[in-house]
Amino acid sequence: MPARSVRYLPPGHEARVGHGDSRVSLHPSPVWVWPEASDDRGRENLTPAEWDEITDALVTNFRALRSISGRLRLSLTGGKDSRLCLALAKAAGLQDRMVTFTNGTIDSPEVLCASAVAEAAGFPHKQAGWPLTTAQVLASDAPFDSDAVWRRLRQHAYRFEAIVCPWDGTTDPLRSTTVSIKGFGGELYRRSHAKRFRGKRLSSVDSMAKMFVNYHQPLDPLGVLRRSETEFQADWLQNWVYDEVRRIPFDLAPEKFYVDYRLGHWNGPMGQSTPWRINVNPLLLPVAARKNLELSLEVRSSERFHFEIMRRAAPELVVVPFLNDVWAPEIAADFEIELPREPFPTAIEASAHTLKAWQWRFLEHEGKAIASVFKDADRSTDMSTICDMRKLRRRARRAGELERVIDAKAVLSAIVVSLALLGQAESVLDHPDARMFSSER
Repeated sequence: MPARSVRYLPPGHEARVGHGDSRVSLHPSPVWVWPEASDDRGRENLTPAEWDEITDALVTNFRALRSISGRLRLSLTGGKDSRLCLALAKAAGLQDRMVTFTNGTIDSPEVLCASAVAEAAGFPHKQAGWPLTTAQVLASDAPFDSDAVWRRLRQHAYRFEAIVCPWDGTTDPLRSTTVSIKGFGGELYRRSHAKRFRGKRLSSVDSMAKMFVNYHQPLDPLGVLRRSETEFQADWLQNWVYDEVRRIPFDLAPEKFYVDYRLGHWNGPMGQSTPWRINVNPLLLPVAARKNLELSLEVRSSERFHFEIMRRAAPELVVVPFLNDVWAPEIAADFEIELPREPFPTAIEASAHTLKAWQWRFLEHEGKAIASVFKDADRSTDMSTICDMRKLRRRARRAGELERVIDAKAVLSAIVVSLALLGQAESVLDHPDARMFSSER
């Protein structure tokens, strides 16, 4: 959320000052993709020629990756965005340059599904992590290194200044030059990542504004924010909706918010390149976004974009089941070949919690230490102006009892905010030779 009494350059705009002038004028960016406000409900489909044009543009975008030196790596999951990247990479002829990989145990559903997808496309695939089965991980009695996790969190505070939850952000050191191809931005073509808006044509701006208060997840899952803070954030979100729907079509508000704030602020730090890591997000192409935004709410929600591009770039991939997902019924009804009606078959259920991911083990072991950090932040910083530190400490002492990921994320975010405000962030260089690229200030 923006801070009070701070003026911002609106996302998607440029500030210009003429030569010899001191007045600032705002102009939409040259890559502005949003249509003007209207009552048009959108198109029911694009023409085959238009889908061909978008596919060709995206393939050209992927083909340009050949000019980048270094290893090309694609993080492949069981979902649609990374698979669309794989389809476009195949159409661009990158089989000899790109390796796919998936994090998880060797028998995890994500790894098995991704491996099947990579094999169907003819790409090499690697399982990243310890070569263990889920049962071996669950049976492991390896000691938990709490000091290493605390250091990881302090370094995370240094990297991102507490604006990205350590559950999601990059926290491990990098050891070699890598070109990472990501599916970030694919949610734009699926009506943003806020599932509560998909397929729902709301009747009024008031209804939309109320839903935006909990756009992607509850505003205050732990119930620790000060009332004035939650009211400010709720008012800001609702006012944003009322303001934006005067400029763009009513149904595009979820996509607009996703691009302006989630992509820019949440994915931004993780998408930044360094001397040893080049991140590429080739799905984000203005011509593709503009065409997709011409479609109706229902068509965008059905993920028609992913299907039409994938069937053209690598048709063999549309028939491989997704993990915990299927194509929309309206798409299956239109396609001449039988599409999977069931998700990818899995023999085990392996959540982050059952696999004892470092986040859960940390919360289980370090409740008292976490509460101590919150106590120091209460005494030595102004953190108490935005949240009730006593409530936060009580939550911390029982952190091992948390079940929901959203609650665990909130605790981890509060930890990193505390460390940042206390000045306990630890500087980190992501490569042994990175000091060559740093300079003293």
